[in-house]
Amino acid sequence: MAVIAQTVGVTNGSTPVNLTRVTLTASDTLTYSSGAKQMLILTNPTASVITATLVGTAPEAVLVPRYGGTVSTSGGKAIAIPANGATAVPLDTIGAFLAGNGTVTVTGGTGAYASLYV
Repeated sequence: MAVIAQTVGVTNGSTPVNLTRVTLTASDTLTYSSGAKQMLILTNPTASVITATLVGTAPEAVLVPRYGGTVSTSGGKAIAIPANGATAVPLDTIGAFLAGNGTVTVTGGTGAYASLYV
């Protein structure tokens, strides 16, 4: 299990910043801070799509307007990373899936690279 460490100063700095990336395994973690404008970059060096799923420690039911009920986030948010490509995930946009004590588990991303920026 790898910990996806956050690199600070990437989005608002004026000088070059050394970036940190980890190779994902079957189950990895990151720390989510709601409102911090964190960006998760998932890169896939393989010839096949990799789907990584992100889930917090306390997923919640979300009331969706005009839906007539709630939607569970307990299954996490699946993110498809294209073959030989990358996907940027602004974490605040999927915050309902990451609810809990800040620890987020990333599963299914074996072989992909992850970088977390703020």
